[in-house]
Amino acid sequence: AIVNDVTENGMPNLSRISMWLGGNTAATESIYTSEYIRSYVQLTSFDVSTSSLTFKPSGTFAPSSWGHTYAVGNMLVFAMRGWSWLSRLRGTGQSTYFLGFRLDGASSKPHAIGNIPGYLLNDYSMDIHDGHLRVATTIRRWWPRKPDSKGRWRSRSTTQNQIVILKIPKEGDNSVR
Repeated sequence: AIVNDVTENGMPNLSRISMWLGGNTAATESIYTSEYIRSYVQLTSFDVSTSSLTFKPSGTFAPSSWGHTYAVGNMLVFAMRGWSWLSRLRGTGQSTYFLGFRLDGASSKPHAIGNIPGYLLNDYSMDIHDGHLRVATTIRRWWPRKPDSKGRWRSRSTTQNQIVILKIPKEGDNSVR
């Protein structure tokens, strides 16, 4: 249930939500004013080989409501677009947030989260190989310049492409990023 994802023993469990936060942002200050609980991602599993369907939902809050999905073997990954602080760019920038579900027969559970700079182009921009999530992203930056001699504003933009390889935690591993 949704309530179980943000509460523990009846008390709010901000640590589950604050794992999406980067930098020095306090979860209690930004949880309701930012995008960190913008949507709820739910994966509903069922076994089609049985005569009676039993639905088994699992899910968690997510920082975005738009993105891509990739599934292979016992893993399903949602890649969602968002914004975060990028220290090497000294400003906010496009980011992709990952939410990995471990699949086990007709059930699933949230397993790993993470984020990297840039946006995916499409579903083919990521794959899983040998326990690693391989991702290709593009970081686009643009900003206005001063008006030219005719008073027209011109903008300047840069594009940076990258390939990032993230290790997927093994079952029972306590790491989440």
